[in-house]
Amino acid sequence: MIEIPYLKEFFKSIQRTTIDDFADRLFYYYTALMLTFFAILTGAKQTIGKPIECMMPAEFPNTWSDYVRGFCYVSSTYFVPVNDTSSIEYKQEKMVHGYYQWVPFILIIQALLIYLPNLAWKTFQKTQRIDFQHVVEKAKTLRFEMGDEHQKSIKDVVAYLKQRLQHQGTSHGYSYVGFGMKSALAHIFAKMLTILVILFEISFINTNFGPAPDNFWGLTMFHQGLTNSRWNESGVFPRVTFCDFKQPTFGGKPPQRTVQCVLMVNMLNEKIFIFVWLWLAVCLIISIIDLIYTIVTLFIPYLRRKAV
Repeated sequence: MIEIPYLKEFFKSIQRTTIDDFADRLFYYYTALMLTFFAILTGAKQTIGKPIECMMPAEFPNTWSDYVRGFCYVSSTYFVPVNDTSSIEYKQEKMVHGYYQWVPFILIIQALLIYLPNLAWKTFQKTQRIDFQHVVEKAKTLRFEMGDEHQKSIKDVVAYLKQRLQHQGTSHGYSYVGFGMKSALAHIFAKMLTILVILFEISFINTNFGPAPDNFWGLTMFHQGLTNSRWNESGVFPRVTFCDFKQPTFGGKPPQRTVQCVLMVNMLNEKIFIFVWLWLAVCLIISIIDLIYTIVTLFIPYLRRKAV
């Protein structure tokens, strides 16, 4: 079986844990996997499929057609609106599109950034003397145990916590009163970091995909899709572009040729980034609500006891 280097290790690293909640898993687990899948999908389209097709002059042989198609894809193309009467040369300077080659890498970087808050949280947990994941997993099994086995498991959990708390107090010269505050603050910090990462990724899409920055890029693009607004007027993820190349000749200055190309991969890229923007917007709302709920629950004793 052929394996992509480091991909297996990446999937292992983002496995779900028991010391988080639904909002955390929705972001670092499901969203990271979704972005990784999209990166593989659009990457396969670029490497295995045909991301670009160009209208070649009739006199070009197949070898020339393949060369021009590859040249235009790697050297970027430019977009000219169908109703624009200005010169092509001017538009070439203003609306060059070459980001589509980088879409798989952009998605992978987004997935890595999304995992950053959980990585910080897990790294902090490894510095603690109590293995919270072990305690939570052990406590979850209590629901399925009965009788003496149930009582024994409870005693084991209590004994483990008591032993770790006594060791914590003895080794640091203080009691265990207030123990867990650092973990609570670290958990809140991880959730705040999650919100910052979401805002950064939404801002990145708003700024870099479109003729001008738009704070509601995803909603704008979604609305254009519902109202059948034409992509060939906005220039966002254009399907039809132009490409200039110089045709080599024997002697003399090589003439510059212009071909019209169809970027089929941009239809896929557009749908992916619209979905990702809307998904991140939903994650942002859920994460803000979850942060408020976590702070209130941790710092109000009555609610903290009910949560436990």
